[in-house]
Amino acid sequence: MLGFGKKKQNDEGFSREYVRRVFADGYDASLAIAQAVQMSTQGEVVFPVNDDVSIEISLAILGTSLGVLKGHSQVMPAERGHQVERLCKRSIQNDYGLSADFAAKMNEVLDDYAHAFEKCMADNNNPFAEVSGMMLGRCLGPQSIALCLPGTSNINPFTHQVVGDVMMMTVTQALAFWKDK
Repeated sequence: MLGFGKKKQNDEGFSREYVRRVFADGYDASLAIAQAVQMSTQGEVVFPVNDDVSIEISLAILGTSLGVLKGHSQVMPAERGHQVERLCKRSIQNDYGLSADFAAKMNEVLDDYAHAFEKCMADNNNPFAEVSGMMLGRCLGPQSIALCLPGTSNINPFTHQVVGDVMMMTVTQALAFWKDK
């Protein structure tokens, strides 16, 4: 019992470190996703690798992982996951010198990814498919239509699966941070 209480007291520091690590890993994840898109489309679609895309992917990873921690993980109880989410959002607001509007927008995007994950889990659907589709649409904008099956707005299933798998592995790696904390 004493160990559990001690862990909760350190959650503010752990959450700050978690946010920092996820954002540091966002660039590497964007490279992996760019490679997955290029491979799955046989080079027809070029996925950009830049700061904006790296931030978006980091938000997708962080938002999804927070969705996991709030009731879909054995790493921590849901109540603690909600606390960690609040602390991560506070870190984004306070630790990076961002304008209040930009930090609020980033936290809204986190909520979008977390809600997409949670909704898919509730509906017994693959949450990583939804998250990866959202992320692809946000990163590519109108160019995301190039990923769709001809004449539809549905992402090619192979591309969707490959990118979803990359997201699932990346989120799983990110969640390993919380093991034993």
